Amino acid sequence: MRVVRIVAILVGIVVVSTLACGGESSPASHSTPRPTQPPATATAVPTEAATLSPTPTATPSYSVKIYEIVYKGDLLRGEPDEYVVIMNYGQVDVNIYGWVLKDITDGTPSLTFPHYVFGAGEMIRVYTKEYDNDWGGFRFNMDEGVWNNSHPDVAALYDKEGYLVSEATYEIE
Repeated sequence: MRVVRIVAILVGIVVVSTLACGGESSPASHSTPRPTQPPATATAVPTEAATLSPTPTATPSYSVKIYEIVYKGDLLRGEPDEYVVIMNYGQVDVNIYGWVLKDITDGTPSLTFPHYVFGAGEMIRVYTKEYDNDWGGFRFNMDEGVWNNSHPDVAALYDKEGYLVSEATYEIE
């Protein structure tokens, strides 16, 4: 669908530039309706082409960031399980449906978020084993630890289109 739209835009550019130069097209082309695009649409072609490239030049900006990785639990806080804290630093709610939190050092595990509206200023935790509804109710559901205790891993958070939103690591104590 996107390719058809780009082709239509490119045909429109050729038509507009031909008319602007006072040129005539072949008589056969007059019998077939030609798509017309206003010049403003023609200038949008570079932006459209940029979104098709495998390495996009512009990524969305989000106020959601990985705040902390507690890699071995925190018995002082009464949390024996390890977890990742994610915070919405912004002033607006963000629906994180389809977003993915992943240990990118090992390539696994990953958690794809269900429909969840992340409130402005809210913090959630993604536990390894535990389920805690007070912190969003998210977990990797793993029997063993995700975050390495001898060398730091890197956690990455991606939006539903696969853009990197945030990444973080931790220091071994």
